[in-house]
Amino acid sequence: MRYFLCASAMMGFISVLLGALGDHGLALNEEQAHSFDVAVRYQMLYAILVVVILIGDHKCLFTKSALLFFAGAALFAGGIYISLFTPLSGAVYLTPIGGVTLMAGWLSLAWCGFFGNFGKSNWSE
Repeated sequence: MRYFLCASAMMGFISVLLGALGDHGLALNEEQAHSFDVAVRYQMLYAILVVVILIGDHKCLFTKSALLFFAGAALFAGGIYISLFTPLSGAVYLTPIGGVTLMAGWLSLAWCGFFGNFGKSNWSE
């Protein structure tokens, strides 16, 4: 679990690094800058979400949800980054796969909400 937490923290660090690079060091046209901004934003959002899940309760499918969020963010943002900075324009097709993976993470989290056992907390109210 600690390696997963470390990887998620690094995902957050890299999103900050790339955000700074995008603002101060990259020559991108308007469309590219928008795509880059979306990738950085999603990467940071899901890095934070995964860390919150991992430091919380590890029951039910929370850890699986975190894994889906991590993989989805990596595929989503990675597809955009690869298509922007390499000649591999087909990498952009990783982005919708990442989006579907992120949706699966949300469904997994919803499943926990409906069917999970939350111990002494009374979540049914």
